[in-house]
Amino acid sequence: MNDIYPDGLIARPHHNALRFSELRLGDTVYLQSRCGAVIKATVTFVGHVMGRLTYTAEQISLIGARLRQDLKLQRIRFRLQDVHQVERVSHG
Repeated sequence: MNDIYPDGLIARPHHNALRFSELRLGDTVYLQSRCGAVIKATVTFVGHVMGRLTYTAEQISLIGARLRQDLKLQRIRFRLQDVHQVERVSHG
């Protein structure tokens, strides 16, 4: 499994607001990697790392990129500004 950190992601443009200001465990997020792939992932950890609120997610799929061997399984550590879209998990 490969790890991707915030420096490997493209931040969401400031003018594109998210519907949610916080993420929950189980939420699905869409992140943009620097190699061009859109990563769909499930949030598995929320906590403070080095004094900043940080999230970790496990990749579900890649969208719009040629699948390379090194992109098959990924764990992504990111911050809210790296999230381009959120699908809220229902806690019903």
